[in-house]
Amino acid sequence: MLAAIAAIVALGAAFSLRAVQLGDDVAQGLGVGLGRTRAVLLIAAVVLAAASVAGAGPIAFVAFVSPQVTMRLAGVSAPPLITSACVGAFLLSGADLIARTLLPVSLPVGIVTAAVGGPFLVYLLVRQNLRSSR
Repeated sequence: MLAAIAAIVALGAAFSLRAVQLGDDVAQGLGVGLGRTRAVLLIAAVVLAAASVAGAGPIAFVAFVSPQVTMRLAGVSAPPLITSACVGAFLLSGADLIARTLLPVSLPVGIVTAAVGGPFLVYLLVRQNLRSSR
């Protein structure tokens, strides 16, 4: 119940978040209260993360991988919030499906996400370093 309320609050603050991404001066020029917006979004993010960890356990790599995948799929410089959440849910569901059915032994989903997410993050870092060194 608390997670649903936090999700509604986060969705309601989406306009303010986009304005804050443009910079503090632009956000203030658009009438966004920076302190209040940051506090509301921080509290909503903490509540959503706490609810997720309480329900599913510590699945760390999904939080790192899903925004990166979303940025590359959408071709944008900043990950869209809702799309990142949907990609994260899809990745986690896929990892759970693999952990429960395709592997010969039943493993925790966190091990599967770490096994897939770790090499993917290393690939992204290497690719970014190669691109920035040119």
